[in-house]
Amino acid sequence: YNKSENKVKGEILMKLIKQEFVFDSQKVIYGECHASTVCALDDGSFLCAWFGGEKEGRDDVMIWLSRCENGIWTSPVCVSKEAGIPHWNPVLYVEDDGSVTLYYKVGKKIWDRYSRDRVFCEEKMPLARYRAAASRDISRLFGEG
Repeated sequence: YNKSENKVKGEILMKLIKQEFVFDSQKVIYGECHASTVCALDDGSFLCAWFGGEKEGRDDVMIWLSRCENGIWTSPVCVSKEAGIPHWNPVLYVEDDGSVTLYYKVGKKIWDRYSRDRVFCEEKMPLARYRAAASRDISRLFGEG
């Protein structure tokens, strides 16, 4: 790593532009959140998604989303509402046509915690199911939540 050139073996690293919270932690309605994903949009704004609920793996864990325009993040909006089943690991992807696709998993467990290499074990638990939601109209991303 060459700090003066911000390079590792000839590759340019991304530079941290700004570090901030997406939402006020005092106003959040869930106990835990993580596994965030961020994408930049053609208009210069950003989207951020994560999963949040009482505790990871609980049935109230949903996917949440916020948008940053002109340096201001919107209030988090729940964009998945499949009741009674935990949601996991969102990924935002901007397609070539500018539309955004949100991928995420749903399921009681997504891996066998007792397996040394965390391989899926069908006889011990159900496999995670995958979901995708897409939108071309970013201002109304994924409906009203």
